[in-house]
Amino acid sequence: MLKENELENFRQLLVSIRARLRGEIEHLTSEALDRTEVETESHSPTHMADMGTDSFEQDFSLRFAENES
Repeated sequence: MLKENELENFRQLLVSIRARLRGEIEHLTSEALDRTEVETESHSPTHMADMGTDSFEQDFSLRFAENES
């Protein structure tokens, strides 16, 4: 059985990892959503294949963030 101070060290490590992952998730989510805003504000023509790729990347980023939280 682990001693109390060993458990506390592991708890602090897990809290630190959780905070880092939450930051990464927020960044991925923000990046995916910001990309959509920029694309909708642009009035330049976009090839449908590019739109499909961007949609896939946004969906992938959001699903990854959802699975990590």
